[in-house]
Amino acid sequence: MKAGTTSDSDRTGRFSRRQFLRAAGALGGAALVGRRALAQSVPPVPSFVGSLEHAKLASQHEVWEWQNFMVDLGIRLPGSPQHVRYLDFLEEGCARAGLRTFHDPTQRYPRWEADYTKCALSILEDDGSATDVEAMSYFPGSGNTSKLPGGALVGPLVDAGQGLPEDFAAGIATGSMKGAIAFCTEPRLPTTDALAYPNYYLNDPDMTVTPVTPYRKWSLSILSPQSVATPALAEQAGCAGMIIALEATRKCALGQYVSFLLTEVRGDQANGAPGMPILYVDYRTGQYIKSRLQALGSTTRARMVLPSKTHPNTGTDEIVAFLPGATGDANDPSKGENVIIASHTDGTSASEENGPLGMLALAKYFAKIPRSQRRRSLVFCFATGHFTDAYTKDTAWFTAHHPEIVANTVATLTVEHLGQKSYTDDPQADTYTYDGFPELALSYVSQHPLLIESVIANYQTENLTRAAVINGPGFGVSQAFFNANLPSYAFITGPNTLYQMDRETVLEGTDPARMHQEIRTFARILKGWENLSKEELRAGAAV
Repeated sequence: MKAGTTSDSDRTGRFSRRQFLRAAGALGGAALVGRRALAQSVPPVPSFVGSLEHAKLASQHEVWEWQNFMVDLGIRLPGSPQHVRYLDFLEEGCARAGLRTFHDPTQRYPRWEADYTKCALSILEDDGSATDVEAMSYFPGSGNTSKLPGGALVGPLVDAGQGLPEDFAAGIATGSMKGAIAFCTEPRLPTTDALAYPNYYLNDPDMTVTPVTPYRKWSLSILSPQSVATPALAEQAGCAGMIIALEATRKCALGQYVSFLLTEVRGDQANGAPGMPILYVDYRTGQYIKSRLQALGSTTRARMVLPSKTHPNTGTDEIVAFLPGATGDANDPSKGENVIIASHTDGTSASEENGPLGMLALAKYFAKIPRSQRRRSLVFCFATGHFTDAYTKDTAWFTAHHPEIVANTVATLTVEHLGQKSYTDDPQADTYTYDGFPELALSYVSQHPLLIESVIANYQTENLTRAAVINGPGFGVSQAFFNANLPSYAFITGPNTLYQMDRETVLEGTDPARMHQEIRTFARILKGWENLSKEELRAGAAV
């Protein structure tokens, strides 16, 4: 029987010993030889394939309208007016579909905000003139020049290499960098598609994903030393500010929100302190600044403008929506078995975070199926606080506050960064090129054979390409569920545009057809899990 033509009668019922052994055996073979060849030659196991009633699912056009609405709100940092509007949209959509919603306890943190289009940068010449160069963005929480004379930071510009410890060692030892503006470059991390290996399954007929294929995406910039360590080194050296040249084209660098990982507001900016303002420039501007440093030497000066505001004690809410199943309780999500569907709601781009739009489509879809035909309750966790993880928690907030729900959770499904295209950025050639295929997706799974086989079967049914099924624990908001030892699946991509705030670039990098295909796949996976008992989903996990 061909993929996609399995009858509903074939999809129901419990699993025989032979079916279980087939699934476990296929996975065991995959560990030895990989699933690439099997991706095309082995049809999906019928009982694992979830049926899909296309007419009940939100259309591609409707989902794309939601996507544009979200992006048009602007960046949606936790507790900001834009984020609250997004939460209202999601909660109202769930409520209209018939789901019960509630808010978990509010988290609070100092919200820092700035407009990257208001940032400015100039190189000051010996004759008193200034050469304006284009600032691409800012380092979140870094500083505020609004209360400085003329609304700008002016100081000597010094070359700090790549901003590594050895580049600041002399300045820290001698104080020679005190009051200066440090200039450094940030290369992309030299990674490859080996991160998709070994895998249980990968549908990649054109062999675009190999262990040696370069994976040099700015989504990984949050892990670079310039994000993790350089600002603290510059502060230790007494620098007043920093300029970081990303090795990226203008199109790729414009509006990058880097880095949010464990980033705190620097200094007492809420009470007027300037912090340490940090601006980003693109590769070509960085080359120009290097040339000026070489020409002018120690007399090089720069002027930086980064206006920002800090809002102390900002509150941000996590929303939970609940759809009771046949054996659940309409008033108590802790009763009966459940499946948790999750993503985070805060973000800066088209991909960060459109996972909740997929969740909304799933909520509306399953709400149209009679309760008697829904085996389990569905609990939708619309988490917050992902972009402010120095102060807040995302899904770990949910698991900490709902042990009673987690105790009856059969499986979890987490979705992030949907519908993304793959682009190659070449700053030396000054080209930013669409590769003609989707961004590589990582599909993290817990080591439960039937859960893994159900994911593979539904990927085959929807012909989902460039989505490697690999061992967890997942990276991102799924981690809390893996940490809780729940049978878990998590879908995530990491495009160049992941943190980017430029509207045109991020929408151009999102494919509505791919996004809808992913949502269809998620719906099938959830429906397929209804054919599996709690014991079957948990059976056979590797120790």
